[in-house]
Amino acid sequence: MIFETSTDKNFCADSVWDDFLSLSKKNPRGDSGNFTKEKLSVFSSIDSTNTALLSLLRSSPKLIDEFFSPTDSGLRLHKMTYASAEQTSGRGRSGRVFYSPSKSGIYFSFVWIPKSEIKNPAMFTISAAVGISRAIEKICKKKSGIKWVNDIYVGEKKVCGILTEGFCGTESGMLEALVVGIGINLTMGFEKVSREILGNAGGIFSEDENPPVDLRSKLLASSLFEIFSILESGENVIGEYREKSILKNQKVSVSPLAAQSEKFYEATVLDISDDAGLIVRLDDGTERELHSGEVTLHKKIG
Repeated sequence: MIFETSTDKNFCADSVWDDFLSLSKKNPRGDSGNFTKEKLSVFSSIDSTNTALLSLLRSSPKLIDEFFSPTDSGLRLHKMTYASAEQTSGRGRSGRVFYSPSKSGIYFSFVWIPKSEIKNPAMFTISAAVGISRAIEKICKKKSGIKWVNDIYVGEKKVCGILTEGFCGTESGMLEALVVGIGINLTMGFEKVSREILGNAGGIFSEDENPPVDLRSKLLASSLFEIFSILESGENVIGEYREKSILKNQKVSVSPLAAQSEKFYEATVLDISDDAGLIVRLDDGTERELHSGEVTLHKKIG
């Protein structure tokens, strides 16, 4: 694996940690728990932040005991965070490439080891999506929306994707941890990639906008602060997730997972359930609750 530690004073471990501490001191929710500067690494380039953390987990002793409580190793790796200004082999859902060009965005992953059994990993993705949306609105001053289940939009552009991957211990055979990977596009930065491949991906800021040089550090710190605050407190964010949804009452095409025999079909989005399922109505009037698969909007967002 390739790791190049960042020496950019505007986007390095020191700057991000200072911004994180500042947020923690100003906000009564700001209990950083056992997140310390030693758990934060910022790189100028890396192959994939998710891949690197999963490799770290595989080389570690078991992370939880038979009662699903974190072991010493689990406590050490809980909230371990890798961030980078560039990924050379960024990954998205369903094996897709996640383009992560240098200095056009921030790309980061963190390890989460809950204090009890992980029963619904989707709720961690939901929490991350709400946390990122809050951070974008506070730091970038842009209104954002969420497309089920893991995409953040500003206007008609997808500016953020989330990839949550489970880690099963070889010794325990249990789901011991989650690695949550997040890529946020600040500017487009995809000159060498065709629009057909990128689809509706874009940046938070347009070409004629000039975000401040320290914005990447502040946005990363705010994103970590918001997500960790939600997860540590157990805050129920499903109501906020619903409010931010860009899919309600929209006509969509549903693509089931590749392993499923069913082909894609059309439906209208009705709501999001309390356990993060997408409730849709098919053209024949029947309703379904989706917990997997992907949906594509029929029309532009706006």
